[in-house]
Amino acid sequence: MRNNRDTLDQALAHLAESEAPLIITLNPADKALVETLLEEERIEAELVGETTMLRGGCRLSRGHALVDATIESKIRSLIEQLAGGSPMTDPTDKTPATLDADRIQSIADRFSPGQDG
Repeated sequence: MRNNRDTLDQALAHLAESEAPLIITLNPADKALVETLLEEERIEAELVGETTMLRGGCRLSRGHALVDATIESKIRSLIEQLAGGSPMTDPTDKTPATLDADRIQSIADRFSPGQDG
């Protein structure tokens, strides 16, 4: 439960206050927990279930602002930090990016024992 609260708190912190409704897209299995967390914080939001989203992650939108707090984006960020490379996506791009399996494999190969890359 703590991980979901942290994810939600961090994502909410990135959204500017606005009169626009808050929409949270999440895995349907996380819906009841997030409803409880929102009630505790007295935050009104529309929850949208998306079965393709990994549990524990979410996307928040309010007006034209979008915060991608999906598990995929967290993994992508971690890989970029570990690899010391440039970002895989344009930070101003509001479209959630998908993971590039070939790029992830090439990065993983560099960290595998016996690789000189």
